[in-house]
Amino acid sequence: NDFIKLQPKQNDYRWTVRPVVWPFAIGGSSSGKSPALEEGMAILQRKDRELILENTKRRKDYEYAMKQYEDDCAAARKNKAPRPEEPEAPKLREYWVSKGTVEGVTRVLEHSDKVTWYVDEISGLINGWDAYKNGGKGSDREFVLQLWNGGPGKNTLAGRTISIANASAVLCGGSTPTAMLQCAGGKLKNDGFLQRTLLCMVPKMSGGSDTAPDERAYS
Repeated sequence: NDFIKLQPKQNDYRWTVRPVVWPFAIGGSSSGKSPALEEGMAILQRKDRELILENTKRRKDYEYAMKQYEDDCAAARKNKAPRPEEPEAPKLREYWVSKGTVEGVTRVLEHSDKVTWYVDEISGLINGWDAYKNGGKGSDREFVLQLWNGGPGKNTLAGRTISIANASAVLCGGSTPTAMLQCAGGKLKNDGFLQRTLLCMVPKMSGGSDTAPDERAYS
């Protein structure tokens, strides 16, 4: 997590960086990029599943407490008594978001220290940034770029400002060379997004050999 820092120089202790990588697998159709990404995501998905029941219970307990709080507030108004203390929202740890939007990632980061943002087709996500209707103006790109740097952040959703203790995410996904070239010459031309990424070019798959998995690598 972001509490771990790297100090590139021995004596310059003020210069520290977070160990963060944004890997994108770039390859043609049927190149095997999606299975490779899914293999890398397996450990996070497993850890996330372990938290589902715990998070569900915390959400239900909070919803019940909020209903009780609303009843107590109504009774306090009727009796002209002080308003009761509002229940504290639960801290729900989540490890990853699948095919999420900037809004969805913001809501997860509101209660998580860090999240992995996994997108199967990264060019589709990029082309959807700032795509607000009715003449609205968005700031998706600025928020996404901040996720590389981490640290405190804010984002406005539906008129409500959400404060984030650590706006940090690992963005990973796949795309085709043609789609990424179009993005590089358009929305990503000068904003520094591509410079933050680790582009992994996936070669065209050959027939390969049929070998058994290396069980030692899984233990």
